[in-house]
Amino acid sequence: MTQLITFDSEAWGVASETANPINPIAGQGLLSWLREQLVAAGYEATDPEPEDWGWYLVAKRGDASYLIGASSDVATAMPREWTVQIHRQRSLSDRLLGRNKLQAGDPLMSAVEEWIRAHPRTRNVRVDRTE
Repeated sequence: MTQLITFDSEAWGVASETANPINPIAGQGLLSWLREQLVAAGYEATDPEPEDWGWYLVAKRGDASYLIGASSDVATAMPREWTVQIHRQRSLSDRLLGRNKLQAGDPLMSAVEEWIRAHPRTRNVRVDRTE
């Protein structure tokens, strides 16, 4: 399962972000904010890194490891539409045996959605869970 959270916000201005060296896509600021939330909730979280589709970080707690991505078009006017994606990282044997899938109600997935919904400058939050 992958979870996509899409919402509108002017909270994370892209002017202060490090330019993504691969594509002009924002996400570093949003992930830096999410990283603070994750660390406060007891997760280990890496610093945001650029990717061709946006920015990502890796969050871990116990045996669970997740890739969290964020992206928005830097040319979009405010409020900007943002997308956050959450993937549970699994070993090859987990994939072959169907183990450790991201499930509805996963603690990290639920927390990220809650933090985004609770932020005072987010609107029109939409969630899409796909297999």
